[in-house]
Amino acid sequence: MNPRNDVLTLEAMASPVKNEIFVPASPTDVWRKVADVERWGAWRKVDPKAWKAGAAPLEVGSAFGWVAGYNVSATVTECVEGRVLTWKGSVLLGSVRAHHRWLFAPEGAGCRVTVEEEMGGLLGKCMLSDEALSALNDEWLAELRASFEAKK
Repeated sequence: MNPRNDVLTLEAMASPVKNEIFVPASPTDVWRKVADVERWGAWRKVDPKAWKAGAAPLEVGSAFGWVAGYNVSATVTECVEGRVLTWKGSVLLGSVRAHHRWLFAPEGAGCRVTVEEEMGGLLGKCMLSDEALSALNDEWLAELRASFEAKK
C-alpha cells in the first residue's frame, strides 16, 4: 500500500500473480477486446454481466464492474491503447481489494498478453488463494486467445 493507504499498486505488492499467453492478433485489437468490458460476455464462457459508467471508451478514472460471485466495482488507473490496461477494484465494502494489470506486447504475428494481479484487504487472501487467482487468470487468457482463433 502507498502512504495514503487508499490505493493498492502493483509496485507496492510483495508478489502479484503473473500469467501470460500468446494471442494471434495485434496488441491494439486484443487491448480493444479487453477494454470493451460491456462485451466480455461475447467471448467469456461465463458472462460476467459487466457494465461501464457512461458511453465513452475506458480511460483513467472510468468506473466499471462485473459479477464474479459478488458485485465487483473497479476504476481504471492506467490506460494506453494497445499497451496497458490497469484497474483497481473491490468487493464487500472494500474488505477485498484487487489491482489488475493487462500488458500487451507485439510478438511475431500477434502479441504477448501478460496479466498481473494481487488481492489484498482484510479478506483478500482468505477469499482467493494465489493458486486460485492464477487459475482464473489462465482461464481469462485462454478464452481471450480462443476468441481470436475462432475468427480464423
